This record gives sequence, structure tokens and C-alpha cells, in this order.
Amino acid sequence: MRVLAITHSLGRNGAALCLYDLLCAVRQWGGSADVLYAGDEALKPKLLEQGIGIVQSAGSGDYDVALVNTLLDHGQVPEAAGLLPVVFWVHEGLTLLANQMEQAPLWTQAFAASSRIVFQTAWQSSEVFRSFLANVAPRRVEIVPPAVSAPVLQAGPVPLRALHSGEASNILSVGGVYPRKRPGDLVRSVVALAAQGLNVHCTLVGSLAALQRNDASMLELLRSHAHLFTLTGEIEREQVVAQMRQADVFCCASGDESFSMAVLDAAAMGLPMALSDLPGTRDLWRHGVNALLAPVGAEDCLAWNLRALAQDRQLAARLAQAAVAAARPFSQQIFLQRMTGVLRQAIADPLAAFGP
Repeated sequence: MRVLAITHSLGRNGAALCLYDLLCAVRQWGGSADVLYAGDEALKPKLLEQGIGIVQSAGSGDYDVALVNTLLDHGQVPEAAGLLPVVFWVHEGLTLLANQMEQAPLWTQAFAASSRIVFQTAWQSSEVFRSFLANVAPRRVEIVPPAVSAPVLQAGPVPLRALHSGEASNILSVGGVYPRKRPGDLVRSVVALAAQGLNVHCTLVGSLAALQRNDASMLELLRSHAHLFTLTGEIEREQVVAQMRQADVFCCASGDESFSMAVLDAAAMGLPMALSDLPGTRDLWRHGVNALLAPVGAEDCLAWNLRALAQDRQLAARLAQAAVAAARPFSQQIFLQRMTGVLRQAIADPLAAFGP
């Protein structure tokens, strides 16, 4: 199997990491892969180290299938589909739909031209993008959830830290520090908890490229309460695991996720989690069962959940144990086998894009 991946991003975001893991598996299982990519982000040298080429142009005769990664790359689908069967891998949720509706006709065109469309959750296909799939045969739509990352699988769950008197409770958030992730909700909650006398510290892991796009109140709190926060910027997955080992509570206050890989990794590591109640994974993360959930933007509720997990270690341990069990089915082997299976199906049935 010869795969041409097409993407705008090889940074350390979830979509790019999924692509990296898949292409490495294609190579390890006897296939070949190149990436049509014009940038210079962190995963580029790592792909080259794995024997995966980075190309600026490509001929159809060199490949069996094209893999277009993310909805943002929809413009690449029609041209690629004129040459190769295309697997269109859509990682996005509601935010892009709300902010870029002018692209809707082009999304419809891209979905129609794809041999296979891969979503992370049924919520994406049945709710978010349902209207764009009206003329797409159901057999061309695949649901493939992401997997717990390899470094987390290797580390395994870690024992819950026992907090000693006077020791700060460390809250960890992983993901770009930009508005969709709603870091302001977390920052304001942490400052409020500190004002109430809770000894707390918050570490935010992720790209800071869009930090200044966040609301002014958050930026001011980061400046005026710098002792409460550590912003690491982007770090390697192995370093994220190290941060998780030192954390007491994991928080994802995001306003929109299709399926957060960071949350899945935190669950597999055995961290008690305070999460936004999001529709895409509502059946997986359940309030009081394996996490504490708060409505998006409900800062008082988020702060209450963080305090409960920091102070009630029995509750935290119970939820963390249940989260480990919930994350267990999301194995790398299943994820990679299903995705390579989709690629093979597209190769074997290239006219599916034009048939029922």
C-alpha cells in the first residue's frame, strides 16, 4: 500500500499526531508513505526519521490512495480525487462549522468526491456534518475513534498522589492555549480557588502561538497571578506523560471537541478529571462515574469540580479508576488496524465515491 497524505499541519496537535501514528504503522507493516506538506513544524523531522517522505508535488502513479487530513484541507480533496481514491479524515467539531460556513458548498463537494470519510465520533456524522452527507452513501462513512497514545500506554496508570499538608494541588490542562479550549474558564477558576484559600497550582501544556487571542481578563490574571500558573508551550508526548505523573487533577474546559486525545490519555494515566460536558463523548465521560462534568462556560461549577477532586482524594481515586477502565478499549492496535483497513477499502473500491 502506497499512501500520499495531504495536510496543512504537522504540529503537535491531535490530528497531526493521529496522522503520524498511522503513517508510521503503514511503514512498519510493509507499505510506503509520503506527505504533501509545505511547512516546517515539529513532526516533519520525525516523519523523515521514520522513512516517510515530505514532498512538494506528487504523481498519481506513485500512490494507491490519498489521505486528506482535517476539514481545513477540504480544498485538496477534489483535485486528489481526480487522480486517486481519497480517504477524507475529519477531526473537527462545531467550532469550524460555526466560524466558516461560507466554506459549506466546498465541504459538500469534498465529501461527495471522497471514497471514504472518516469521523472520530458518530456525533460528527449524525449531527455536526449530517446535512453535508445527504448524498453520501452510508457505507462510505466510517467512525474510527483515536487511541491512547503510545507513550501513555508504555507508562501505564500511575498511583494517585497523596497530597501532604501545605503541598499545592497541581491541576494540569493539555491543549493549545487558545479561545476554543476556553483556558480563561480554567484560569479564572484557579484564581478563585486560590482566593478561597485552596493551595493550588495550574500547568497549561500546549501551543502559545494564539495566547494573545484569549480574552483580556484571562491575560491580566496570568500576569497578576503568575505564581499560580506554568505555561510550558508545546512539548513532546513523552514530556506530557511526565507532566501527567506530577499532576493531581486533569482539566479540559474546552468549548468544543470531537474527541479529545488529551482527555483519553489523562484517563488512561489514572488522573481524576474535571471536564466540559460535550456532546461528542457524553456516552463515554459520565458525571460522577468516571469524571466530573460542567456545562461549557460554567466557571462556578468548574471551580467546584476542581476543588472536589483536589480535596476529596477518595472521590478522586474512585473516578480515576473508572476512567482507566473507560480508556482501556481505545488501543493503538485497534485504531491502526481500522484506519489501515479503511485505506485498503478505498483502494479496492475506488468508485465508491460515485456510487450508492
